[in-house]
Amino acid sequence: MRTICKQSCGILIVLCLLLLPGIALAAERTAPEEELSLEISFRDGAQPVVAAAFELFYVAQLSPTGEFTLSGDFADYPVQVNGLDSSGWKDLAFTLAAYAQRDELLPLDEGETNSSGLLSFPNKAESLSPGLYLLVGQRHKQDGEIYTVEPVLLCLPSLDETGESWEYDVSLVVKYSSRTEEEQEELQDYKVLKAWEDEGYAHLRPQEVVVQLLRDGQLYDSVLLNAENNWRYTWEDLSSDYSWTVLEEVPDGYQAVIRREGRSFLLTNRYQPEDPVIPPTDPEDPTEPVRPVDPSIPEPDVPQQPSLPQTGQLWWPVPLLLAAGFALCLLGLLRRRSVRHEE
Repeated sequence: MRTICKQSCGILIVLCLLLLPGIALAAERTAPEEELSLEISFRDGAQPVVAAAFELFYVAQLSPTGEFTLSGDFADYPVQVNGLDSSGWKDLAFTLAAYAQRDELLPLDEGETNSSGLLSFPNKAESLSPGLYLLVGQRHKQDGEIYTVEPVLLCLPSLDETGESWEYDVSLVVKYSSRTEEEQEELQDYKVLKAWEDEGYAHLRPQEVVVQLLRDGQLYDSVLLNAENNWRYTWEDLSSDYSWTVLEEVPDGYQAVIRREGRSFLLTNRYQPEDPVIPPTDPEDPTEPVRPVDPSIPEPDVPQQPSLPQTGQLWWPVPLLLAAGFALCLLGLLRRRSVRHEE
């Protein structure tokens, strides 16, 4: 009887080892040899927006566990790139676009829309690598309209709507706001407000921070925010012929987030302890492979989890469970034959 049990256990172990490559393959969804492409469409209703300039920046690498790691010129910026919801991705895109403008970072690729309002990447670059990208469009004038493009972050390749397969040829519709040239002549006020997310560490908060006002990406003015001015400031009578944004000199130990609402900017500093406690991505299975979220795809209006959102279902245990069931059935048959033989 012990011999039968040993044989059955041996069969189970062999079946599990044979299925391990399939399990690894299920977790590794992307195909590195596949060529990546991105096509953007810029239209105002039925009218294509022609000769609009765009820049494409490579922001972060994509790990096998589905996490992003800041890369290249973006590696040292104090921002968070994992565990974000849809509004977090939007704020991060705006923040990184401001850094790229101020520091005059060189894009990975660039180009202008054609007569149909389309632009495809790679354009000047030879190829695109898997990872997180930032797409930034320049202010553009056409037929009396001035277009301001929203910066956007997107993952290449991207998961499809089902979350079960990867798309290597990605299409994106440009989001923008527009005004007529006559409307652009007015003077406007711009406000900035500082907020802190440092519960338990408020004693480490600096007494003041320097905030920079950028005009078309160039430094225009600097102000000090502190408790005396309630961590806020208003710039008055700024020309709407320019694009205005703000940045700050981020204090040590903090991460920066910039949120824009019309002509108001909210600067939030989040304190990051040196050894933060990172919760597992899934309390039921902390070893489960995580799929990256495509930040360019809006998420449903449901409560968000603090960890990296996941898409789809976990299928990799299925072959292992089938193998275990098969082995148990085989063990039962062998035991039944042994009982009949003894009788």
